[in-house]
This record gives sequence, structure tokens and C-alpha cells, in this order.
Amino acid sequence: MILLGLFVALSACGSIWVAYAFAVSGTGDLFNTDLIQPYMIVRDTVIHAGSFLAWQYSPANYVFPDLFIAGLLYLVGVPWLWLPIAYAGVLLAAYGTLFGIVSEAVQPGAAVGFTFVATLILAAFLAAAASDISHPGSLLAIYLVSSYIHTGAILAGLVALALAIRCLSSTERVLAYRVLLVISVVTSFSDLLYLLWFVAPIAIVWLLLARARADRALRKQGIILVASSAIANLLDRLLRAPGGLERDIQQTIANLWQGFVIGPLAGDWVMAIVTVSTLLMALSGAPLLFRLLRRQELTRLQMALLMITGVQWAAIVAPAASGQFVSIVHLRYALPIFVLPVLWFMLLASNWLLPRLRTAVAWVGAAVLATVSAMTFSTGLSAAEALMRPHPVVGCVSGLGRVAGYSDYWLSKLTTFSTDYRMTVVPLVEDGSLHRASMNLRWLDRTADGTQPFAPTFVIMERLDPAKIRERFGAPGEVVDCGSSEVWLYDHSLPVVRP
Repeated sequence: MILLGLFVALSACGSIWVAYAFAVSGTGDLFNTDLIQPYMIVRDTVIHAGSFLAWQYSPANYVFPDLFIAGLLYLVGVPWLWLPIAYAGVLLAAYGTLFGIVSEAVQPGAAVGFTFVATLILAAFLAAAASDISHPGSLLAIYLVSSYIHTGAILAGLVALALAIRCLSSTERVLAYRVLLVISVVTSFSDLLYLLWFVAPIAIVWLLLARARADRALRKQGIILVASSAIANLLDRLLRAPGGLERDIQQTIANLWQGFVIGPLAGDWVMAIVTVSTLLMALSGAPLLFRLLRRQELTRLQMALLMITGVQWAAIVAPAASGQFVSIVHLRYALPIFVLPVLWFMLLASNWLLPRLRTAVAWVGAAVLATVSAMTFSTGLSAAEALMRPHPVVGCVSGLGRVAGYSDYWLSKLTTFSTDYRMTVVPLVEDGSLHRASMNLRWLDRTADGTQPFAPTFVIMERLDPAKIRERFGAPGEVVDCGSSEVWLYDHSLPVVRP
């Protein structure tokens, strides 16, 4: 109960820090139409169980742990518009807590202190990144506290690292291995990147250690871990046939060069830290890998450092090899590279510190966290309220007294979410046909709140082709200027656009 209370307190503080950081940065990415989807899936499923299957999911379905976390926050009564902010706080607290759990697997007795210090470092890093978003690295780093963008895979991966270290450091590993297997199967089913980021490098170290120890049982466990995780992801692809991502090897190489070389030289301090850290991790990990290849044993710390290094490089190499870095922002497919160097350096530093000094550092970290929380509480609440204010166009549309309508993808879910389901807006592509991806098909029959048939009477014209919309729906009865967009109002219900 003490640990649960600590985690809840860190999550609450984290929500305030994140709100402040995002308000300072001026980015609304916590309320991005992609990233609010898990809360809408959960709410829709509560309204009608069939909505869970009616939702059109992205290439990753994010069932675990993303939807589980979103569902828990929704069911415990977190206010609707607070959900993205609360989720961000949970993520920040979870990173710190899981860093502590990994450290406990390496150095028993270090978990609580490690959690305080890790949370403080990550909060400071996030605040520094949010204070200047003129470079891609800062924008990418603050994705670490956004839902539905592979952050759940990072959480599951940190748990997997802790469990793998325990499994490989003890003969009493049955329970830890079973938990590791379950987490890896369900997370691989939910997100291919977990399989590539974490399962692959952990399994390589696992199998090399089995070879060094001539342990057939350990080797069998490693093979089962990889095979079951791969089958789980294949099952997801067979069940859903998710759409593929855009791929371009030549553009990927150019963006890697831009992100890891040109960017740091041009002042992108986040990418500079990531680049230097990744190289240092490789230089440190290479001798450990050679030890394993020569069938020599590793200590717990060495195993942890080698696995973390493997994940760091897998997060870059796996998406790059398939040409997925088509744009610089697609470096989010390598999201662990922004958080794992902190864990790597902290494990090294903790190993060098004397036990008494580690305790002192832990108490200092706790004191600083408490002080910062008290000092930023009022400002953070104001920042949270600012973040929850609706997009100007959404605010304008919500005052028109309409219930259902159309817009482009980027304003559709955002309008429905921001109006607390008082309005239902279905997404269209530029020519007025249905934007089927990442939406609930049930909205074509009933409004999002489930109270009445979907009968659209307006179109938010931002990013839509006026000629095509006029051709499909006819001339509007009235045109309202909502700032960056016109809103076409109709005196009759428009046809429902179907797939």
C-alpha cells in the first residue's frame, strides 16, 4: 500500500509538471486527435460493448497496456478533459518507478531512492525539452508522456528488462519467466515495436548466456520467448490486416543523418545527448558482447547494461532497416532512445556510489520533488486549465447548437472529445469521402453518446475541398466564420457518408 500511495502521489505531481511543461511549450499534443483515441475507445465501449470492434485501429492496436491504463483512469472517475493530463502523469511516474524496479533487480535495496531520483531527472529533462521546441529532438522527447504512441511498449519493456535480469540471475526463475512471457505475448500482440525494441535484444543476450552456461533449459526459454511473441504479433496481423506504413529507405537515411548528425551540430541539444549517449553505450557494450561470445559470464549490472544498450540500438536499427523514418518526426518509432540513456547512466552511477551516499541522494531527490511540486502546484493547475481549453474552431462550432456533422480527420475526434460527446463529428478526406482510419464506425448510425441517430447538419471546412463538398452535399444554408475555418450549416440532414 505504501508503494501504491507513492505511485499515486508521483502520478498526481507528474500531471501538474506535465501540464506546466506543455503549457510553456505551446504544443497541444496531449490533445492531438490521434492521442486522445484510447479514452474514446474506452468510453464508447462502456456505452456499447460492440464499439470495441467497430473502432478502426491504427497499425498498432495498443490494447496493452495503453487501453488498460486509459480504462483504469476513466473507470476511477478522472474528469473527462483531465484524462490526457492524468495519463501523462502516470507515464512519468511509471518511468521513474520502473527504473527503480530495474535497479532493484540489479542492486537489491535501491528501488525507492532510484525512483525518486529518476522521476526528478525525467521531469527536469521534460521541462527543459518543452521550454524550447524549435528543434525536432525536443518535440520528440515530449512524446514520452503522450498516450497511444508506443509509450505503453516502453513501460512493458522496462518491466521485461527487470524480469529478464531476475530470470538470468537466479535458478528460481519460474514465476518471473511466466510473467515475462505473458507480458511479452500480450504487448507484442498490441504493438510490433515492442517485439523489435525489447524482445529481440533481450532474447539475444538470453540465448548467448544460455550458450555460455551450456544451459539447455535456459536456451529453450529464450526460444519460446521469441517464438511466442512473434506468433502473437502475427495473430494480430491475421485478425485485423492493419494497413502498412509508408516506407522510403533513401529518405530514412537522410533523416537519420539529419537527426543524429546535422541536428546536434545545429543546436538540437536533445538529439546531441541521444547521439553521444548511444555511442557511449555501444563502446561500453561491445566488450560485454565479446565476453558473451567467448562464453564468459556477466554480472547482473553487466547484463542490464548490455540489454539496455541492445534495446537502444534496436530502437534505431529496426525501424530504419524497414525505411520507416520517412519524416524527421517518424523518429518517434525509436522513442526509447530518449529515455533509456537516463536508466543506463543511473545504473552506472548507482554502482559507483557507496550505499550511504545512495541513501543520501535518494532523500535529496525526494526533498527536491516535494519542493518543486509545492512551488508549481498553482501554476500547474492554471496550465492544465489552459491546455483543456478547446481549439478555437471547436469552441466556435460548439456554440452553434448543432449535434452532428463532418470535418477533416484532425478536427473530428478532437471536436467530439472536447465537447464531452455533446457533438459527434465524423471525419472526411479532402474530397468528402469517409476517412475510415482511426474512427468508430458506429458513429455513422448513432451519435457518440448513443442517444440519437447520426443526422449531420454542418461541415467544418478546414482542409476540405469546397467544390467537392458542395458537389456532394449541395450549397449550405448559412456560412459561419470560425476563424481559421468556415463552417457550412445546412437546414436539413445531410447524407451519411459510408465506406
